[in-house]
Amino acid sequence: MNKLIAASLLAFAVAGSAPARADDDSGLTFGLRAAYGVPFGSAGDGTDLNELTSGAFPLQLDAGYRFDRHWSAGAYLGYGVAMLAGDAKSALAAQGATDIGGHALMRVGLQGTYTFLPEARIAPWVGLAAGYEWTRYASAKVNGQDTEIGVRGFEASLQIGGDYKIAPRFTVGPFASFHVGQFQSRMTFTDGSGETASGVTDKGLHEWLEFGLKGTFNL
Repeated sequence: MNKLIAASLLAFAVAGSAPARADDDSGLTFGLRAAYGVPFGSAGDGTDLNELTSGAFPLQLDAGYRFDRHWSAGAYLGYGVAMLAGDAKSALAAQGATDIGGHALMRVGLQGTYTFLPEARIAPWVGLAAGYEWTRYASAKVNGQDTEIGVRGFEASLQIGGDYKIAPRFTVGPFASFHVGQFQSRMTFTDGSGETASGVTDKGLHEWLEFGLKGTFNL
């Protein structure tokens, strides 16, 4: 992950220092986001999401295509640290688990954005996304085996932000996103045995509210 971040930042620097093309209305666009997320709502079957994880620090890679100065669309891949909530840690400890800690929040999906005032030094934008989420909120040793525990399901999000142009091809700025999803299954991954899953019977809606920074460069 550290190598991935370093490579992405190097790509930003190279792209940002490159001279602008005469025609840059369309083309490939790439982004890197870093955020802090707060969980809300139901994880299903009578459990709130904030009883499983107290927050997350997700990183996200964006790759897409600019159709013109306003519209772009593409895919995203996210991965970050999920912090284990006290209730979940206590429950695992009561079952005899040891070396208990948080694990990871992962996402993959499609998104589209619309940029207002693209010629401005600070250009506001809004986006919509839909995809799949894995919240592996705990890692522990259970019966001496490394184990990961989590939930997974579909989600959609509304995003807003502002891009500050610091070079012809490179922008950076703050963003906020509001994710709404529904977990479809619970899973347990045990080292050496693989993954087992069971369905969530009483499904509910959960939310993530995230704030962070986004860097973007255009080819």
